[in-house]
Amino acid sequence: MRLAHQERPAHGDRTRAAIVLDQAQRAMFDIQPRNAGQHRRPIGEVIAAVRDRMDQRIRDREAGGSDLTGVPSGYQQLDAMTGGWQPGDLIVLAARTGDGKTAFAVNLLCRAAHKQIPGAFFSLEMPAEQIGIRMVSMVARIDGIRIRDGKLAHRLDTDEPGEVVRAMSTVAEWPVHIDDTPALSTIDLRRDARRMVRDYQIGIIFVDYLQLMTAGIRTERRVQEVTEITRALKALARELNIPVIACAQLNRAVEERTDGPRLSDLRESGSIEQDADMVLFLHRQA
Repeated sequence: MRLAHQERPAHGDRTRAAIVLDQAQRAMFDIQPRNAGQHRRPIGEVIAAVRDRMDQRIRDREAGGSDLTGVPSGYQQLDAMTGGWQPGDLIVLAARTGDGKTAFAVNLLCRAAHKQIPGAFFSLEMPAEQIGIRMVSMVARIDGIRIRDGKLAHRLDTDEPGEVVRAMSTVAEWPVHIDDTPALSTIDLRRDARRMVRDYQIGIIFVDYLQLMTAGIRTERRVQEVTEITRALKALARELNIPVIACAQLNRAVEERTDGPRLSDLRESGSIEQDADMVLFLHRQA
């Protein structure tokens, strides 16, 4: 209100306008958050942090610790290539419909949770109960459809109901939170993710899937909106300093070739390939 009042006498008086503009800028600066410049650091401080991290890694390896510097995927060959999912990275998991991107994302969630790494799964495509069934299915090693429909065998050589109940007990204790809000916007995701990290120390975030999100702002084309979404996801990973794994759809072009998927096959790609630190393709060989 005070700023609006100051600007009124500025009309018709350039000198006065310049003074009022300066006062307005100062007032705006005064109400900025105290941490507005927290990302500016002298290079000496940056190098010191790099040295400390390197020394700590050396000590960890000498003590027989893991070679991984990020969240383990649970797959030895993948971890050997990546060093684990790195803090601040945006990883895109891309596949055609039905090629298993949700199943693989849930598998990665389970493997992280098994190591007591808290995870958040934002499911825009499936309700939370379906994600829960998939998790139980992976632990019990029993088909999820049979679990859903209650078609479990109870014979002398197997006790599937008991195995499912034990798997449910295991999964129920894992540090996992599922949000199944449909058409989630990047604004809502950022708000909820911040709260989860604060309240539950979330160490990895999954989004299924990217093209079902909305940017929360008006754009002329869908490609522009997807660009805003991927940029927001990358910014979120950086801000929270944890890996964000986002599933993404491939377009039909990949089905017309025999050489496998390419970055250009990402549906409504926008800047997915530019903002992502890593893109993993799931592809069924013909």
